[in-house]
Amino acid sequence: MRCSGTLSNARPQAALARRSRAATGVESEYMAAKRGLVGSTARKPQDETSLNQSACRQASQAAMAKAQSASQQPPSASTESGQKGRALKHEKLQSTIAKGRRMGRELEADNRTSGDQPPIAPILTSGQLRAIINATADAILTVDSAGRILDFNPAAEAMFACSSTVIIGQPLESLFSTISAQLLRSHLCAEATNSTLDEQDLLIEGRRPDDDIFLAEVAVRPAADQDLFVFVVRDLSERRRLEHQLIELNTRQQQQVSREIHDDIAQQLSGILMLASNIERRLALPAKEPKLRQDFEQLQGHIKQTLDSARQLSKRLAPADLASDSLPAALSELAARVQQNFGLECRFRDHSGLSISDHTQSLHLFRIAQEAVSNAIHLGQATCIEIHLQTLDDSIRLSVRHNGRSPRGSADASGGLGLRVMRSRANILGGQCRFISPPGGGTLLQCDIPDWSSATSANPG
Repeated sequence: MRCSGTLSNARPQAALARRSRAATGVESEYMAAKRGLVGSTARKPQDETSLNQSACRQASQAAMAKAQSASQQPPSASTESGQKGRALKHEKLQSTIAKGRRMGRELEADNRTSGDQPPIAPILTSGQLRAIINATADAILTVDSAGRILDFNPAAEAMFACSSTVIIGQPLESLFSTISAQLLRSHLCAEATNSTLDEQDLLIEGRRPDDDIFLAEVAVRPAADQDLFVFVVRDLSERRRLEHQLIELNTRQQQQVSREIHDDIAQQLSGILMLASNIERRLALPAKEPKLRQDFEQLQGHIKQTLDSARQLSKRLAPADLASDSLPAALSELAARVQQNFGLECRFRDHSGLSISDHTQSLHLFRIAQEAVSNAIHLGQATCIEIHLQTLDDSIRLSVRHNGRSPRGSADASGGLGLRVMRSRANILGGQCRFISPPGGGTLLQCDIPDWSSATSANPG
């Protein structure tokens, strides 16, 4: 009996020991798998994330499988203390399984997060930056605050027909005309004193070694945190040639339309007016037909008004006064016509004291004034306009000032075609158009062009 009792008590104790060893083994195996997985994740690169996730899932599944097989063994008869011990072991085992699941989910989330991080942007080396600048099609110059050239890319060498070894260290006057270099230096000084600059690119004259002058567009931008400036230069010679052809074509078309209006439509309207007058005389309308006579008079009035409009349109398209090389006379008539037709105060002041002999120059200046006045009326809503023509040292200045809004908020918003045409006409003449906000308010257009007539008068032969 003593032997059988001892044997019966030994069986439940052996089963409890087996389950305890199984639980301990599960926990040890899981912790070892965890340590291996964490170490593998720390050592392996980001592209092996899927392997870490697979190992984590396998370790978690193995731990749960062994725990479930151990917990499913049928309990044997034991003492009350043995049952409490098994309950504690089972609770510890369930806690280990939950902990393994939680850590597996955290590792998978960390791997997914690390896989979504964007790569670090590479930094270009100085050699790569130099290669980019050398491959740029636009001429790029680096200039210090004193106006000395410090860098010169291959596109600039081709544009200015000089080598970088010769030009580096030279002043701006070696690449640009004197007036253009002064304009660029004023921009450098304004930038150095934190003054407000016009963001529009500059139209200046470039210079090649053989004194070949060409029109160029220059964008001046300061280098961040450096006492340097970057010039991006574009040669506008070809664009200027195309603009000249386009404007000349437009001028010829306007002249053709003007002749057709004058020679065809105006003549037909004159014939209709004469026919109406003849019919009125032949009918000899009696006084007892006042309504019919009134209708005839109204018909003749409409025909006369249409005839006057056609003649004015013909004159606007091709001013007759410009045919006799009299720009001041054409501008004076323009001011009088605006004042009569629109009821505005429009004056012309001539301080030039000369007669521009070049018809092309006179025509372009008249078109610029005509476009500026039209913008002042229709876009600026001006009530007072003043046209001023004067001569400077070696140039002619045309000014149009009005008390309306600036065209930069109105004409540019609708395309700004008129402003671009005015600038193109000035560029064809070798000059520039710019808008200024005068101290008294309103808007001032200034157009400066070279005085060709002065050169002709200086050399009459």
